[in-house]
Amino acid sequence: MDQHVKLMAKFKSIWPLLDERTRRITAANEALVELEMDSNRFFFFRGPKGGGVEVMHAKVEVTIITPDSPIGLNLLGKTTNQTWSAKIGPAQVKYRVVSVV
Repeated sequence: MDQHVKLMAKFKSIWPLLDERTRRITAANEALVELEMDSNRFFFFRGPKGGGVEVMHAKVEVTIITPDSPIGLNLLGKTTNQTWSAKIGPAQVKYRVVSVV
C-alpha cells in the first residue's frame, strides 16, 4: 500500500483537489483505482484531464482516464471489491475494483 500512497502523493501535486475521504467513485472526484479486468490487474488515475497519458511509478504503469472515457464511465458509483461485466467492442469484460485511494 505504500506504493499507492506515494503514487497518490505524486498525482496530488498535479490535482490538488483530490478528496481522499471518499471511497466511492463519483463524477466529481479523482481516484487512483486498482482494477482487475478478466483476471489482469491495471492501475488507473481518474482525473479531470490528461486521459490516455501513461505514467510509470515504482515499475507500475498508471494510465490516466477521464470521467467521460469508457472505463471512467464504467467506474462511476463503484466501490472496492465491486464486480460487474460490460461489453467493450465485441467482447464481454469482467471487472473488479481491487482498491480505491
